[in-house]
Amino acid sequence: MQKDIFTKDELSIRKIEKGWSKTDLLKTKGLFYLRDIESLLQINSVTVKRWAKYTRSIGKDPYQTMGVKKIWGIWYVRMWVFSRFYQDNFIRVIDDSWDAETLLSQGGLFKLVHVCQILGINERSIHQLIKKSRNPKKEYGVWQNPSSKYYVAYMPTFSRWHKNL
Repeated sequence: MQKDIFTKDELSIRKIEKGWSKTDLLKTKGLFYLRDIESLLQINSVTVKRWAKYTRSIGKDPYQTMGVKKIWGIWYVRMWVFSRFYQDNFIRVIDDSWDAETLLSQGGLFKLVHVCQILGINERSIHQLIKKSRNPKKEYGVWQNPSSKYYVAYMPTFSRWHKNL
């Protein structure tokens, strides 16, 4: 029995096709250069590289957990792995065509102010709930982002809380 060294999606470098949206890219299997996906996903490669360095420092493999690897000075992204990491760790932008139900069915992080606008919720009332809670991240899926000082909502947890209102 022969074990393959690479999986099929790792055998060639993919290019971003014209007309692709962020969603199209995140759903695509394959390897991409990190520099090529930066603009479409609105991410900073330095941030991704620091995250990879941190992941390695805690004893995890960045390629397995993030889908990011540096080979001979070039950074590669395995998209099907990176898409899960991206949706859980990068703040997403709400699409103009989304209604409340579509937003609540999404995964990942969103700015609380934008979520409140779509859902018609008073942001101050959520701030008050957060202050009273011992663990607002776990209870409501909302917390203050320490690096940027604005509030974020982790949609899977937030939507469960919102549906129970």
